[in-house]
Amino acid sequence: MVPNKFQIMAVGLLLLGLEFIFLGPAEMIPIETNFTQTAIVMALIGISYSIAFIPTFETLNNLAIQNGFPDDVTTYSLVSGFWTAFCSLGEILGPMFGGFLTENFGFKRSSTVMGVIAIIMAFVCGITCIYYDELTTHDSRKNHRHQRQKSTSHNRAGSNRHYGKQSSVVRPRNTLTNNGIQYRKYYLHPRFHPFVYNNKLYQNVVPNFSIERAEHPNCFLRKFTYDGRYLMAFSSDITSVVLYKYQGAAAAAQLLQTIPSGNKDYLSYGDKNAAIRRKIFRCFFKRHHTITVALDGGQLSRECSLFTEDNRFLIVASSFATFESTNSFHDRYQTNESIPMSHRSTYENYKFHIIDIDAGRVVDSIEFNTDKIQIANNHGIYLYKNIFAILSVQHQIIHLYYILPNGEFIFNRKIGRFCSEEDRLLFEDSLMQPIYRRLNQPIPVSHRPVAAFREVPFNSLKHRIITFAFKQAKRRSIENGSPKPLCQFYRDFDYLVNLRMIKMQLLDEEHLLIKYEQEYSLVTYNQHIINKYDAYNQTKLWNLFVVYNWKTTKVLNIYPQHSQTLLYAFENFCNYFRQPYGYYPCSPSNNYHAHVAYKEFKQLIIENRNGNYNEAIRCILSLLPQHAQLLTPSPYLDLSLFSYDEKVISSNDKPRHTSEVPIRFFNRDTGMLSFRMHTGQAFMQQQRFPPLQNHPNPTNRQLIAFIFHPTDPFIISVQRYNSQYLLHFHIRHFNPL
Repeated sequence: MVPNKFQIMAVGLLLLGLEFIFLGPAEMIPIETNFTQTAIVMALIGISYSIAFIPTFETLNNLAIQNGFPDDVTTYSLVSGFWTAFCSLGEILGPMFGGFLTENFGFKRSSTVMGVIAIIMAFVCGITCIYYDELTTHDSRKNHRHQRQKSTSHNRAGSNRHYGKQSSVVRPRNTLTNNGIQYRKYYLHPRFHPFVYNNKLYQNVVPNFSIERAEHPNCFLRKFTYDGRYLMAFSSDITSVVLYKYQGAAAAAQLLQTIPSGNKDYLSYGDKNAAIRRKIFRCFFKRHHTITVALDGGQLSRECSLFTEDNRFLIVASSFATFESTNSFHDRYQTNESIPMSHRSTYENYKFHIIDIDAGRVVDSIEFNTDKIQIANNHGIYLYKNIFAILSVQHQIIHLYYILPNGEFIFNRKIGRFCSEEDRLLFEDSLMQPIYRRLNQPIPVSHRPVAAFREVPFNSLKHRIITFAFKQAKRRSIENGSPKPLCQFYRDFDYLVNLRMIKMQLLDEEHLLIKYEQEYSLVTYNQHIINKYDAYNQTKLWNLFVVYNWKTTKVLNIYPQHSQTLLYAFENFCNYFRQPYGYYPCSPSNNYHAHVAYKEFKQLIIENRNGNYNEAIRCILSLLPQHAQLLTPSPYLDLSLFSYDEKVISSNDKPRHTSEVPIRFFNRDTGMLSFRMHTGQAFMQQQRFPPLQNHPNPTNRQLIAFIFHPTDPFIISVQRYNSQYLLHFHIRHFNPL
């Protein structure tokens, strides 16, 4: 049977079309128009409209549930919102379209056209109903036949057990059959989102074979582009960017055709395998471009690289140190919040270059002289879509640039001394210099321009923050009926004034999350002095998080370092802060196992010596603002698919200490070992390298970094031991010889 809602929709649309034809009426109907007829037809149109379109809500809700949304009130609310929004959109566009038709073709023809459209929609709905009926009948017969075969097999198995025979019906144990083919066969799982069960394929296609100590070009490998087409590397002199074209996960199949995969899951270091280790890199990668970037004597930062959202462009940074003799005092202090120089910090000149990946050329560059920008691990820069933000810690300025489709940087604004061009004009008008010049009078000292570092007023951004803090304290005083919040604001005013920007990130195209710390923490690099200062000022630990709308130049909120509101937002909407690239996000807010690990980490901080709940909040919020593109988008790091030791490997692409045993990945569903990653343990034993704990010297420590391909079962591990860099490949290899 065809569901009743489809029949009702078809009938309602057919009646609606006929009523529109009679409303005109159409030219082929010889009826004179009168008020009574028009009123009756309009009432019938309203009834038919309800008959035709109200069942669409149930249809949309059923489709949402079939595609993995939960069958609860949240889904009903979501569907209701979409349904109401589109109905409202139709109520806006419909009269506009009707007025256009009436003005150009007349009321009768317009009404006839609307009626014909409704009748066509009714026939389309009817054809859909017939097709749906045939498809449902076919599926019901198929399910009935499947149930009958299953019942027959069950009866046979029961009779065999009765006569002492072993059943021939065995449940398939192949996880790939259960998770991959079954889901593709039935297309949708009743309780899971398509993203979840599509990812199950990676539990069976794993990088199960390691090739240790592969020979590689003399360069520093960095990471893959987020579409997986290229591998980015830096040249040995750190002045050029090298792009390698990825040839696919099966590129070395012919080279490894004589290597069995059943006995061992790794290819150890040895003379008989020297040819494979020598050729393996050239099998997987072909050099595509070598782009010389740093031409002015500087060096590129190996920890600084950003890809645009469309994977067309790459942003890298170069820098070189400057000295006091080569820059002036005004270059070092450009605002009244510039950080004073200490013996531990030096000024540098920075250049940010944007590279066209396909063309292999530098498109544009922007330069910052005599500055301090934390470019390591993308600490002081951020890229959101086509907006590029740079934080100058030295001058306390945020620079915003747009990236054009052709890759050029377009300056938008500076946020710091002034938040917009209107602020600058207002400041210049406040001096009233043109008035004195017009009157031929000398300009008073109070109205003469001074150097920016000598300005007494707060800069525009700091003024907005202080104003917001004052209004917030005043509002709380009125609400509580107590002057205590306002007194607290006046008492901590000096600490608020001495705050300086240390980190920032773009939350979206309009909002910035900025972290402020005390100026002494930026000037004093001795952690003992900082801890001593913090212990003396236990109630004055002014580290603030500011949410700022740079388009409207408004401060939206201020959060202290122990803010439970900000912690709740970070815990439940983690990806809004991380903004992961790729299709495999794994965070405490969308992954149960990651959430459990996060809760254990939080509880560990609370239970530590001198630990408490506020200290746990402070420790977790110290991760904000998040660094740009610091997470590895790989399905093999998804905690819903695999379990592994997060102490030796994680989604963060920072180097880790080398594990003394192979890194093991377990299937999350079965708990069985899925694959192992050998990272030079056999080579270390052959060379009889001393254990790590026998080397207290930090220069002898073993570090390892992992480069995951975003989609393929292909992983590169780069191991550092003293001055050596050892390269290991972890690939998919199956050859049951």
